[in-house]
Amino acid sequence: MACTDINDKAYTDTNYNAYTETYTEINDKAYNETNAKVYTEINDKAFKETIDPFINFEKDYFKFMDIFLLKQNPGW
Repeated sequence: MACTDINDKAYTDTNYNAYTETYTEINDKAYNETNAKVYTEINDKAFKETIDPFINFEKDYFKFMDIFLLKQNPGW
């Protein structure tokens, strides 16, 4: 009886630990890869939709202001 209990416990502990480690490892890897991809796509899209237009607007604005000010004050 004691021998069976010890073997059962060892078998259960070993299988449970191996299963848990493998399962956790696979899930962590899948989770990290998926989230990294999703977050990268979301951040890239957000950057392109918010920061890029602002940068382009800023460039165009200053270009316009340079031309506008030069026309107003040709001596500059």
